[in-house]
Amino acid sequence: ALARVLDELRASHPGCIPLVVDDGSTDATAKVAREHGARCVVMPRNVGIGIGSTLLARRCRRSRRRTRY
Repeated sequence: ALARVLDELRASHPGCIPLVVDDGSTDATAKVAREHGARCVVMPRNVGIGIGSTLLARRCRRSRRRTRY
């Protein structure tokens, strides 16, 4: 499911680089996300949606500051 979502997102938004939080999963979430063009924030253990969302927002802000238009 993740691979399909990322492929559809990138097809509908060219140039988009999706960000995925791997919140301590035991499957191949980070690997699949990277293989389909996403950048990953990988947590060593499950920290919950609140912390994961906060870290993702911080990563987006840092990434945006480095982008020149």
